[in-house]
Amino acid sequence: MKKILTGDYRLVKNLNSHIVLNLIRTRGPVYGADLAKITGMRPSTIMNILRNLEKKGLIFKSGTGSSSVQGGRKPTLWEICGNYGYIIGLQIELKQVHGVLIDLNSRILAQNCLPLEGQLTLEDLQSIVFRIVDILVTPQKISRKNLLGLGIGISGRVDYKNGVIVQTDLMARTPVPLKSALEQHFDFPIFIENDANAAAMGEKWYGKGKGTSDLLYALLVIDQHVFGVGYGLYLEDRIYRGSHMFAGETAPQPISIAEVLGRVAPEGGAEVVLKGISLQKEKITLKDLINAALAGDELAIHYFQELGKILARDLAPVINLLDPEMILLGGEVMQVGDVLLTAIRQTLERDRSLGVNNGLDLKIEASTIEFPVALGATTLILQNIFKSPVMQARNYLA
Repeated sequence: MKKILTGDYRLVKNLNSHIVLNLIRTRGPVYGADLAKITGMRPSTIMNILRNLEKKGLIFKSGTGSSSVQGGRKPTLWEICGNYGYIIGLQIELKQVHGVLIDLNSRILAQNCLPLEGQLTLEDLQSIVFRIVDILVTPQKISRKNLLGLGIGISGRVDYKNGVIVQTDLMARTPVPLKSALEQHFDFPIFIENDANAAAMGEKWYGKGKGTSDLLYALLVIDQHVFGVGYGLYLEDRIYRGSHMFAGETAPQPISIAEVLGRVAPEGGAEVVLKGISLQKEKITLKDLINAALAGDELAIHYFQELGKILARDLAPVINLLDPEMILLGGEVMQVGDVLLTAIRQTLERDRSLGVNNGLDLKIEASTIEFPVALGATTLILQNIFKSPVMQARNYLA
């Protein structure tokens, strides 16, 4: 059951501790005097908080500065203690699960992948999670009692509050009460999130989204038969999930690779020439096109330019509705980078029928984080430690 902190001195003390801890995370190593200037708290209050956090093992003295011209005690530098605890983030997607292990300083200590085949049952998924947790933790000789939590990002509709996978193509049957099933095995907090939301949080904490309060993450999924976009909405400095937890989900469109190739090379019939080799359109994969485009193949470049126009038309109504400051695009397809980005930007600027204001100061860029869903899933735990919630499932500062 969640603990509700009432509006007394304990709440103020708890909030102040979270504020100081988060500042040390984002600005550390940092002097206590600087923390007092930034927060407006009295130096004595800051010192009491620092001593309390040090006593709990969350921070440590990482060095000292020079004394002032008047002399006196040298100022102390404070830093997050990375080995206070460890967090696991998982990215569960078609064909594989990727896991990362980080310390409290967000340093990646280990990462690994396991293959997935076919649609999974709850038992299959539990077994995969158990295996990859063991693969990440055991070589590092980390005790389970030092794990602060597990975050999981998975494609589909996710009830974040209850940790239930409501709908996903990865599972043979839904809904799946994954959180409650895993809690019978693990004695630490577990959070389940939609993959695009997790990726948006990863960008906000680790990537280009730092300092951005209105961020839209578009996770692009393209295979031989389907084109789909899942949106992670980070609005007004928090994830927007909607009243039923399903905000950002869109229906896949039946736009195949062969269909787009037919638009850019209609004269070839059922075949096209890619990197000097004649191939059937129906058998060409996204990876084939990415490799060809990166090698300068003209047809592959035209394919991604046409795909950029399709994406721009998909993005336009979302831009007009939400007015984000930044759009970050992720997924395997973004390996082609500017080839796709330029086509998206030009279409949004030139196609007046899309209704996008050409004067908008909107950044549209590619995600640069490797495995952003797995890293973003770690922030499901980190935000509980470093942010200042009035309600928490587990209070690390009490």
